[in-house]
Amino acid sequence: MIKRCFTIIITLTFLSTISFTYLMAESEQASTNVSVQKSDAKPITVPKESVLRLIPKNSLGLIYCPSLSELNHRINITTSGLMPQADGTELLAKVLASAFGAGFQSLAELEEIGLDLDKDFAVFFTSFAPMQVSAAVHLTDPAAIKQVIAAEGSSVSEYKGVTFWSSTEGGSNFIILDKILVFSQQIEACKNVIDTHNGTLQAIIHNPDCDMFLTDILNGTDQLGAFFDIEAIMNKLGDSLEKGLESITKDLEDENDPLSIGTSSLFTNLFGRWGKQIEHLEFISASLQVQDMDVQLKPFLKFKEDSKFLDGFKTVSTDLANLDEFPNRNILNAGFQGIPDLLVEISTFWFDIFEKETPEQQKHLHPLFQEVKGFYESLADQWSVSVNFENSIVPNYLFVYELNDEQNTKNYMDEALLKKLHDFKQAYAGKPLIHNGVEIKSYIFPNFREVSAEKLPEDAELLPLEWHWHYAFSEGQLFWTTGTGAEAIIMALDRQAGTEDTFSGNPSYQKLVDSLGTDNNVFVAVSPIVAVKNFIPLFAKTEPDEEAMPLQMFSIMFANLPDNYSVGFAAKAQDNGIDAKLLLTLGDFKPLFQMLGMLFGAQ
Repeated sequence: MIKRCFTIIITLTFLSTISFTYLMAESEQASTNVSVQKSDAKPITVPKESVLRLIPKNSLGLIYCPSLSELNHRINITTSGLMPQADGTELLAKVLASAFGAGFQSLAELEEIGLDLDKDFAVFFTSFAPMQVSAAVHLTDPAAIKQVIAAEGSSVSEYKGVTFWSSTEGGSNFIILDKILVFSQQIEACKNVIDTHNGTLQAIIHNPDCDMFLTDILNGTDQLGAFFDIEAIMNKLGDSLEKGLESITKDLEDENDPLSIGTSSLFTNLFGRWGKQIEHLEFISASLQVQDMDVQLKPFLKFKEDSKFLDGFKTVSTDLANLDEFPNRNILNAGFQGIPDLLVEISTFWFDIFEKETPEQQKHLHPLFQEVKGFYESLADQWSVSVNFENSIVPNYLFVYELNDEQNTKNYMDEALLKKLHDFKQAYAGKPLIHNGVEIKSYIFPNFREVSAEKLPEDAELLPLEWHWHYAFSEGQLFWTTGTGAEAIIMALDRQAGTEDTFSGNPSYQKLVDSLGTDNNVFVAVSPIVAVKNFIPLFAKTEPDEEAMPLQMFSIMFANLPDNYSVGFAAKAQDNGIDAKLLLTLGDFKPLFQMLGMLFGAQ
């Protein structure tokens, strides 16, 4: 079960990233006079002694650390802050030892044999099929490291006057250049480094695609950075990527449960549509910053100059999608800004990626798709969505759309959509409500549990008997909710009237806005704590009393955690690419880490 859930979570996380990328590409039919922000990065200056000057220009990827000692220090502060009673030190050393198959337990052991961890360090890749990895690190005492290498029984060779050592079993090759040790799995990679040092080959710092990445990492305060030349990687991989995706899909299918099979279908259909869009990408870079108990990851996706990928973005707004009107306590709040074509792609995405059940449903699905497409094209360029789970495993959604043509939208919602939904899912109109002087209408999907239980028999008790859609028009906006009642849309109207707590009242709001900004095309806030608090009571309903005890203990652990939005994500168009930020506020989970530390520490 754990293995299955982990596979699905990783897959869905990956899918959420690439599906957003795909949807942006699909909206490329828009006008090409879209303005895109430009960065104000400082000119690049690479220190003469930097390991970057030894890495060949044709490397496919690079992971760069300005100082392993500083990164280790930041990680130790974070881990000790989260679990002061546990030994959280040397986490970085353990990660590096595992990655390189080495036996050291601390960075101090590396310093003892002559490595200088206060200066920059890099891992670079010359192939991904098969994986070929190299690393470059500074030395304080080259003589000491030579003794260590010699003690391993390495053979000695020479290339253009430079000595290099190779392990007797193969797979490990070393050279020392200007007090820099270079390790590689391939002799050819060592020779390329020597040629780069001699000037025969150019270094990666002369790759214009790296300019922005290197400028940010060298001039900024980030502790780790990564760069991957997607265009070159795709050219070298050929059909290897497709085979890898097929393997993931097969693993999911082999799990033989509805969720895994559904994920497999989603994965297959999504990549069938998205595969060609990766050709738009030129490179991907990212940087990592650890500050106290916050972790911030900043990815950047650069697209080719002739790509229309960014046509889905308009000039960003400083008041993105009415952030303050989000619910105060929800699992997810997300705001978007882009051209209507992008809204169409996001909102009708499910028509193509999910399997159609019967020929009769397929017959009704096409006209429904056309109606929905026309409806969304009439909306404005800002919209938002909030997600929560309450009394069933079917999520409750709240959509808020800015309107260009309110009357046309009303006609569609009141007449055309109802007919199509009735043909497709036997939906019918519910009894209207009035709240704050606003009329709330609804669609009801009968026998929802009976129909859905065929696919999820084990979770039938957690499905609603009926499923409701509610909608209302107020102050130039369309409010649209899904769930089992009208509570969500009533609270949304109360927030608009100023009588209900809003997103800005949440303790984590200001930190998210300060870290991510509001001048974005996409802004997402996620509360894993609220998600767990909402899910545990649901799952406890289906478990026998004796098996529900662990869930109750888990619920107690989360009871005192703050209902903060601990995960934030934002993205905007910049420098012919998408500049994104991901913020993880680990400090919100400090009481949980401490409790777990005491529990496992006492065993």
